[in-house]
Amino acid sequence: MNNELKGKVVSGYQAWFRASDSLENGWIHWSRGSAPSQGKPSFEMYPDIKEYPEDVLYPSGYPNFADGREAKLFSSRTPGTIDLHFQWAAQYGIDCLALQRFYSEIVPERVASHYDKDHLQWLKTSAEKHGRMFYIMYDFSGAARHNEGIIEGCSQDWIINVEEGGLLDSPNYACYDGKKIICLWGLTGLDQWRYPSAANALALINWYKERGYYVIGGFPDNDWATVSDDYAAVYNAVDMISPWVVGRFRHNGAAEWWKPVFDRESAYCEKHNKQYMPVAFPGFAWCSFNGGEANMIPRNNGQFFWEQVHFLTNQGIENIYLAMFDEFDEGTAFMKAATDSSEIPTGDFYFQPLSVDGYWVSSDYYLRLAGEVKQYLGKKAPCPAQPTIPHSQGPVYWRNGFEKRNYFHLDKKTTEIATVDIGLFEDECLSGDVTAVIEETKGFGGKYALKISGNGVYKIATAKINCTLPLIITYKSGGSPMQAGVQLTNGEIIVTESGKTIQTNQEITAVVVSIQGSEGFIDDIQIFTL
Repeated sequence: MNNELKGKVVSGYQAWFRASDSLENGWIHWSRGSAPSQGKPSFEMYPDIKEYPEDVLYPSGYPNFADGREAKLFSSRTPGTIDLHFQWAAQYGIDCLALQRFYSEIVPERVASHYDKDHLQWLKTSAEKHGRMFYIMYDFSGAARHNEGIIEGCSQDWIINVEEGGLLDSPNYACYDGKKIICLWGLTGLDQWRYPSAANALALINWYKERGYYVIGGFPDNDWATVSDDYAAVYNAVDMISPWVVGRFRHNGAAEWWKPVFDRESAYCEKHNKQYMPVAFPGFAWCSFNGGEANMIPRNNGQFFWEQVHFLTNQGIENIYLAMFDEFDEGTAFMKAATDSSEIPTGDFYFQPLSVDGYWVSSDYYLRLAGEVKQYLGKKAPCPAQPTIPHSQGPVYWRNGFEKRNYFHLDKKTTEIATVDIGLFEDECLSGDVTAVIEETKGFGGKYALKISGNGVYKIATAKINCTLPLIITYKSGGSPMQAGVQLTNGEIIVTESGKTIQTNQEITAVVVSIQGSEGFIDDIQIFTL
């Protein structure tokens, strides 16, 4: 196969989520290998577990899902999990996975007997099986305290687990200009207490280059191109530059932030003959893991990510790094994740589903979106300003349970409430005199339901459903006579009883509720095909 990292979509793959047969304090060890803090989640998003083999799933300690299924979690330290992830990478068009190895896992005293030998072999086997490229990335976050020890730890891990382990013999190990790739992430002079010193970073870069490797530098610094201190030599020593941008901007601000940064960085790379691989991310949050607001940088149904793609591909970039393939703890995962409240554990536990921003999108939506990027790299085709893929390819096309969850805001030390379902999104009264509000209630699908008052038709959410197959709509209701339904592109409204079929040759643009009477509740609306 062609294992040259040119014109490729790369995604960081942490593969660090671990589990064991025995639970400590009733909780699985999941997210950076540590148990949840004080009985609360330590990761932001819950994975969609439907496709995982049963032997890679472990009890999580959380309550069951709303449909009664046990809320399990996968372990990344199993060949079945890794194989499924590479299968997805192939299915959705992600060319290469960069395996992120944290320095804390490869300190010298742990290298020779480290369990990752098997882990790396599973990675190699699955990459070859599914025709995907891979390379190793060392992350030096928090490694500064080891001083020059990072040189020994990293080089010994490379010799024992990568070179002698046979990873570089794989036809799928990624190259650039015929040289095998190594990525060193966390090269910056910004934080001397967190990242390697300039002397240690430069020594490690030179160690790899002397052995004939191609070195990618991951820089957590967005001003690196103007640095003139001793770290300038570090930036100039690598072969390819990939600066970190996660958390730097929000929706409708990506292009504005990127323009001066891109001009500065690309000019540096051209002057110093460096290759350039920008980073793009789908959204960000870590209120469970590290504090702050829930849904801190909203995904906006892929619009946020695509704004970055649109700008970067229009600049003619040839490679792009997607952060990250499986980072559920910081809410940046492209991998299949829970879509709404029906796919996260019940109870008062906050997880951020994919549909939290208003539109319902399928669990594979961001994988499909990632796969669209490659056709625009190197300006092979003009990139549209908006993503063109459907929000779902079925069988479920839309779902809303109106649920909210409490979470503990670690920064404020207060309990806050956050939406986990679509809720009321771009809602409005379409006819008659109707009001709608989400209230806590009992006797429906969850803790919350939609209270409808008046007489007429109310739009509860914008939708994007371009399926012309017969669609079934189901819901739970009580009180005044009411029905749920849809609005079409031409404005036509179709409402029907729960369990009935809707068929149209037009795109569905909204979901509506009609009421005849005074007041009632409706909940758990779902639109799907058999």
